Amino acid sequence: HATVDLDTPEAWAEWRAARGD
Repeated sequence: HATVDLDTPEAWAEWRAARGD
């Protein structure tokens, strides 16, 4: 399970985009 840094809305947006949500 990869560690994901989601301290910022920008990080969330990138992570969600990468997951295709």
